[in-house]
Amino acid sequence: THRYVKYVPGWQQAEIKKEVEGYIQSDDIVRSLPVMNGSQTSVAQILQRKPIVCYFTGRSSSTKRATYDWIRENGFPESEIFFQPDTVELSKMGFGSGNEWRAKLLEFLFPYIESIVDDNEELLDYIRGYQGTIYLLGKSGQSQRPNVFHCPDWSSVVEEISLK
Repeated sequence: THRYVKYVPGWQQAEIKKEVEGYIQSDDIVRSLPVMNGSQTSVAQILQRKPIVCYFTGRSSSTKRATYDWIRENGFPESEIFFQPDTVELSKMGFGSGNEWRAKLLEFLFPYIESIVDDNEELLDYIRGYQGTIYLLGKSGQSQRPNVFHCPDWSSVVEEISLK
């Protein structure tokens, strides 16, 4: 299986990319996305220890209303959402990827954002100066980096946070 659409063999054709982009920018698709198993309970538990100050998403800002609705309808705390700029805007800002943009934003916003939970392992390739804690969801084993904790599921995230 392929975790990200960009890695599916044969899907790098312009026609397929355009079709996928249409799905990604669809409010109906965003509103129908399933909630990750255990996330609602775990986020409620985390909220007792730490505030949820913002969300980062690779979603297009064209899905802003649907994304805010999805958060509210699924019982997650409402907060600011940072939507990833499209590739043209990223390039204008001097970024080669959304992960590079997100990493720089995290560095800039520390210590306001003292920790993050993310399932994007590729983000770690761009994290250089972020001094906060990263809980890498969906990953098990020990990290080589002192501020990165591998958490196979949401309950592991809660457990790691409670140890801090």
